[in-house]
Amino acid sequence: MNSRKISILFCRPAGMAGADDQDTLYQAKTVSTALEELGYETRELEADMNLVEFRRTLGTHRGSLIFNLFDPSAGEGRFISLFPHILEQEGIPYTGCSADALYLTSHKIISKRMMLRQGIPTPFWYEAGGLPSGTFFPGRYIVKSVWEHGSAGLTSDSVVEVSREEELDELLAASGRGFFAERFLSGREINIALLSDGKDSWEVLPPSEIIYSGKDEHNPFLDYRAKWDESCESYQNSLRSFDFGSDDDPMLQQLTAIARECAGLFSLNGYARVDFRMDEAGQPHVLEVNANPCISPGAGFPVAAAKAGVSYQEMIERIVASSGGTR
Repeated sequence: MNSRKISILFCRPAGMAGADDQDTLYQAKTVSTALEELGYETRELEADMNLVEFRRTLGTHRGSLIFNLFDPSAGEGRFISLFPHILEQEGIPYTGCSADALYLTSHKIISKRMMLRQGIPTPFWYEAGGLPSGTFFPGRYIVKSVWEHGSAGLTSDSVVEVSREEELDELLAASGRGFFAERFLSGREINIALLSDGKDSWEVLPPSEIIYSGKDEHNPFLDYRAKWDESCESYQNSLRSFDFGSDDDPMLQQLTAIARECAGLFSLNGYARVDFRMDEAGQPHVLEVNANPCISPGAGFPVAAAKAGVSYQEMIERIVASSGGTR
């Protein structure tokens, strides 16, 4: 393999793509620019559901490391591990987490079951067909997709108040296949980002908290508009903060330990992020393990890296260095 040649694998959005899909193009462009500034020769490797064409095109990229930025369009989240699986089958090295890690973490119910067995706290959930993960709690629930990420499909109506399990059955039946209900935790929301330190271990980047203000304060969560629509009031009222007091140290130490445990459980590699929510008693629960967090400049992961004194170019270089060949 030519160590100075890197191909950027990404999914070009089709038609009227949303802001989350368009961000994929920005991400690919900025990563390519950073790699070229580091002295690498880069090429684009676009992927869509035409697997025959992808395999044909892939043949022209042999000898290059693949920088994996593949992120399926909204509604296709279940395919996030598809192309990494093909790369592994072909023996072509790529950056980031393995295909298995991407699959396991992107399937929210599978990942929650694994965490529960490991003793890692995650909110109670309820699946279609009356499959609760434990003792039912009346109260607020958020109805979300099993596969989609980036707040895709989430609206202000996704949080509902229920008193009986039968109500969840009705809600999930109306939502269609591929949805589940998760107990809504209204406590603090904190993200722990992990970056390879080049020594088969992790640097824990400065933690960040999403601070909700304004009228959304009573029902705080990042729905699609709050995450992506800059003109939306809820977007403007959802602020990222890296300011923690000394009283937060025990909590942050606990979150860091859990994030490292998640990294081991799912065999994460290169870079990742673990998202937490606190319950009413202040106890942390893992909402999601993100094995391919957005690394567009301005996104939470690169900003956390910058807070740690890691430049964008250094972050990209460390991701490349952690690729470790084929899996």
